[in-house]
Amino acid sequence: MQQTQIQSPFKLSDVERVWPRVMAHIQNAMPAEQFDTWIQGAQPIGYDHNVCMISVRNAYVHNWLTSRMAGTFGEFISNELNDLVRGDDFKSIKVTAKFQIDPQDQVDEVKRTDSTQD
Repeated sequence: MQQTQIQSPFKLSDVERVWPRVMAHIQNAMPAEQFDTWIQGAQPIGYDHNVCMISVRNAYVHNWLTSRMAGTFGEFISNELNDLVRGDDFKSIKVTAKFQIDPQDQVDEVKRTDSTQD
């Protein structure tokens, strides 16, 4: 039997609306130094088919978040979005969080690497 995916009623603007609460949950769940090092500055940049794309500042942060925090981000985003719409006919959705390196930060990193090799 094929499982059908529930169509999400949400869009990026909804994620942006709940983002401050998502970040507050994450900040409360970890030491301040870890939050400042790994999480601070992360921003939602896309939302489609229950996948939230989150921009991060570099490859180190991307790898750390992907391996340690993707489930936590997904859970908090899911909870906050589901809280926006409650009703008898609403089925909760489960969001998957994926991280993407900010393209501007990638360019800056290449420039720094090139300048140190001169």
